This record gives sequence, C-alpha cells and structure tokens, in this order.
Amino acid sequence: MTQRSEAQAGSDKPVNGHRTGATAIRPTLATGPDQSAARSIVASFDPVTYVYVGLGIRVDEDERDLRSRRAVETLLRQGASEPAAAAIAARIADAPPTPAVLAAFAAADGTMMYEQVLANADLPDEAGCQSPPPVAGLLAWEQDRPPYLLVVTDRTGADITATAGAGRPEQAWTVAGPDDEIERKHGPGGWSQPSYQRRVEDSWRHNAAHVAEEVARCADSVGAQVLVLSGDVRAVQLLSERLPNDPALLVREEVEVVVQVNGKVRGRILVAFGTAKETLEAKALADEKVRPHLDGKNVVKVISVPDKLVNIVVK
Repeated sequence: MTQRSEAQAGSDKPVNGHRTGATAIRPTLATGPDQSAARSIVASFDPVTYVYVGLGIRVDEDERDLRSRRAVETLLRQGASEPAAAAIAARIADAPPTPAVLAAFAAADGTMMYEQVLANADLPDEAGCQSPPPVAGLLAWEQDRPPYLLVVTDRTGADITATAGAGRPEQAWTVAGPDDEIERKHGPGGWSQPSYQRRVEDSWRHNAAHVAEEVARCADSVGAQVLVLSGDVRAVQLLSERLPNDPALLVREEVEVVVQVNGKVRGRILVAFGTAKETLEAKALADEKVRPHLDGKNVVKVISVPDKLVNIVVK
C-alpha cells in the first residue's frame, strides 16, 4: 500500500488521505446510528415544535436577529410554547451561512430533541408545532447518505475509510496483515518454484483473513449498509471470499485497470469487477490522462484484458 501508516488493526484513529465512497442503500427507513433520534421525534404524543430553514442566504447580524424574531412569531401562532420557540430561534441565529437546510425539533420545555444541518438539501422553508412533526424530508436526506465502508486492498493489507452516514465525518486508517512479503530463496537449500508459490499464496490468504476481520468489525461499528472493495484484483478476490455472509450488506467490487498507449502506461482507471470489454475500452479511451496521448493520432486497435489491462495502439 502507498503511504501506509503505523495504525494497527482495531484502531479508531483517523489518518490522512480520505478516499471517495460509492453509495447504495439497504432497504431501511433511516440510516446510521441516529435513527433512534428520528423515531423519538415522531413517537411523542405531545406537539413538537419544528423548523426547516435554508441557511444559504448571507445576512448581517441585524437581519439574522430579524429572521429569529419572525421564526418565534410564526411558531407562537402555530401553538408552540415560548421556550420551544426561543430554542428554535437560537439555533437559527447561531447557524452559519452555508448551502444547507437547518432541521431542528424542540419539546415544549425548550429541550432540543434533534437538530441537523442538511448539506445541499433541497427542501422548502417550513415551521410549525404538531404531533407528529413532518420528517419525510429529513429521512430522505439521510437515506441519500448511508453508512459505508471503502476498502482499498493489496496483498499485504488494506486502507479503510468509514463513515456512519448522514453527513458525519469520515475516518481512515490502515490495516497491515500479519505476514510480510516473502522473498524467494536461491541457491543450495532454496525453495523450488511450487514451494515458493505455496508460501506466497498462504501469506496472501492470512493477510486477507486479517483484513476481513477488521472490515467486519468496522462495518458493525458504523452500521454500514454499503461495502466498496477496490485495489489489487487477486487481493479483492481473496478478501471477498473471507468476508462474513451478511445479506444486509451490499458488496460492490472495483479493480484498478492499467491503460497503455503503444505499450507505455499512460493512466489507470477504476472499474467494477467483471466490466465488459466494450465498456472497459470506452472508459479507457475517454480517460482524461489518456486523451492527450491520443490527440491527432489514429487509433489502430484496442487490446484489452478484462480486470487488468487496456492497450491502445495508435499511429
């Protein structure tokens, strides 16, 4: 692995270099560990004071105070208690200007039941006091951001990125397998090729089993609904075989394919494992790092080995 840290398996310490995750959703109502909070909002028999308000407008301090006072007036007209209206207004006043929607819910005594800044949400402004309060927009936003694990693996270990979803921060760390890379012995008493290959394969399997244990632990800790596997083709295969059979977890495998132009490496692309040759070749031809080496030239033929290599011949 590149830039492998000294973090050990089981560590919750993040490291630098977060990676981008893919999204797909398990069929549940809400995502992440906060679904209990969402349930508590709608479970209350007493009216709940709520607000959805856009934060994308840059305003000065006087305008922010005016918006807060207007929110209090609106909520009081809707039947909210003064403590609840004041608590909601304070959240609006304190929220920073950002392209997001503030969703806040308060009990009659002013206790905040739940609040979340919904980044890039497209929801209309709304405020009121009722039981149950509207939460469809909140849950829809959370379902678009499920808890996931991204695992980039090679034959010695893996880099793992995890998040509990719904806009919560990512954590990233490195898992090193128990077996170091094995070097072949030469000369008298050295290993034959079959013996060497068996030792190497055993080492890869041990490391994949260690990574699989850490992936299972992490998936359980964040309530992961998506697992994305990427990296070395053989390492991805070995890891997949050793993961627990969790029907609630969607596994998506990706592999890195080398792209050559006239035999020279010009780029690398990530594709789903088992991508068809036609799709693989089209993606290689469109890659932004490969295109400059094709400009002004004629593509004579494209040679591809699925999951491994694309070689573009030009003249």
